[in-house]
Amino acid sequence: MTTEIQANHLTDLESAVCLEMADSWAQDAAVMAKAVRPTLEMLGLDPALPWTNAFLYEVAAFSRIQYWHDSGLAAHIQTPLPSWKEMMLALQAEIDPAVPSPAKKLSDIFFSVFTTELNWRAVSRLGADVVMKHQQTCETSERVLDGLADFLYRHRHLMEGEPS
Repeated sequence: MTTEIQANHLTDLESAVCLEMADSWAQDAAVMAKAVRPTLEMLGLDPALPWTNAFLYEVAAFSRIQYWHDSGLAAHIQTPLPSWKEMMLALQAEIDPAVPSPAKKLSDIFFSVFTTELNWRAVSRLGADVVMKHQQTCETSERVLDGLADFLYRHRHLMEGEPS
């Protein structure tokens, strides 16, 4: 009942954002799932073993964060990302209770970056992560919005299907 009450108080924009984000997560999950088997093999772990879903999720997060490091994207992400060694220890902690757990799970770090710093649709539409930089000044935001409005106005015939 609480969920229904909260859902009734969402604006149309909030509802659209929630649906967009959920769809993006689903598409991104499919991309991450494909990376799990090769990552397990790269780590010398047998993909055929009955790993827990939680561990496989951590492996997927490891793979994505490592991709950000390898591609140079990490330099543009504001959230501090763990090093390869820290990520290896995090994975070991998932399967060996004797290894101390890190302060944050890899999946929590991934989820935080995905929801706050990346374009949610970039992987499904462009095949790559895209970091979104947020401008801090209203003046810059207004210039960007004015430029976007001008661009959309000049190209509105393409959206309406009219001949150019």
